[in-house]
Amino acid sequence: MPRGPVGLIASAAMVAMALNACGSGHSSAQAVDPGAHAGPGNGLTVTDSHGYTFTLRPDHVTCAPSEDGHGVKVVHLMYTQMSPLRGVDIDVVPVDRPTTYSLPVDSGDSARGPRNAYLFVTAKIPAPRAAHEPPAFENSTDEERASGRLTVLHASCHPARLELSIDGKLGSEYSDPNVTVTGGIDLTGS
Repeated sequence: MPRGPVGLIASAAMVAMALNACGSGHSSAQAVDPGAHAGPGNGLTVTDSHGYTFTLRPDHVTCAPSEDGHGVKVVHLMYTQMSPLRGVDIDVVPVDRPTTYSLPVDSGDSARGPRNAYLFVTAKIPAPRAAHEPPAFENSTDEERASGRLTVLHASCHPARLELSIDGKLGSEYSDPNVTVTGGIDLTGS
């Protein structure tokens, strides 16, 4: 085996591959490559009214009971990027065929049933703003000033899978009304 930095890197890579191949009997504790189940073009590009743009690349999708009850499970994606703090939260009722929603999307409530489709993005203003201050924006697809389209191409729970695309402006009750989100998600859970 080669010696020196190249040899050490090659050795470390072989050990990592061997450990990955062995696996473990505890699937819930297995480490997963964040992009392992990601489809092509997996990312949402968020642009605020000042032209500041960033891309969120979620890496995990699950199914969970709807927050609105009714015994319905929704396909759920929650992703947080810690520094700087930015995130996305998505809930979609499973669909049998591609479905396009014009924004704003009626997100449902405890009386009417689970959300059809809901996408929420948030970001904190970069320093020097204090950490305890509110987000720079928190916008969603169900606010009145939202416009554009959200297309759910696939949403299922067995396995958890979400494929969607969005091209829209998200509304907010509290902050910047001019946040646009474009791109798509294509993730399958384990």
